[in-house]
Amino acid sequence: MAYKKSKFWTNFQLAITAAAIGFLASTVLFYEQVDRLAKSQERLELMVGAVAPLRQMQAMAARFERAKWEPLAASMLVAKVYQRAKELHLDPLLVEAVIIVESARDTNAVSHKGAKGLMQLMPVHLEPGEDPHEPILNIEKGTAYLAQCLRKSRGIYRYNAGLHSDPRKNLPESVKFEADVARELARLRSL
Repeated sequence: MAYKKSKFWTNFQLAITAAAIGFLASTVLFYEQVDRLAKSQERLELMVGAVAPLRQMQAMAARFERAKWEPLAASMLVAKVYQRAKELHLDPLLVEAVIIVESARDTNAVSHKGAKGLMQLMPVHLEPGEDPHEPILNIEKGTAYLAQCLRKSRGIYRYNAGLHSDPRKNLPESVKFEADVARELARLRSL
């Protein structure tokens, strides 16, 4: 009788052990599937997150094309705007708003004070021999200056009035520029 109990007990223990191993194996498989699903979800979120900026870039390029830019040139310029905006932690639509207010997207624009190009750079922002009418260079230099101004108080005001200007003076032209950029930025965001 004792023999049968121990054989039964051994078989019972083996059955319990096999069930536990099966349960553990199915649990491991379950968690592997959950992990794969989570990684797929992360990839999907990354893809969806990339779609919004892509659509914004396409919309910005279309706006440049409507302003008489060639499609390839518009796409290259928009790519540069987004690249520089990301590098300098700027809103790309803010950069576009500054371009619209400063030059109406005209690379040949020249102000009565001598600022030139898309972002209306003054000669002091350029190295000798650099062409302010070259759009990519103008975006690189203009976004760097914009980021520098934004680190100061009233950054958009300073972009127009000058980095070392006194914002308490409230120069009418710079106050208007600040309001125009804010209005244009709001319009671009609403599109």
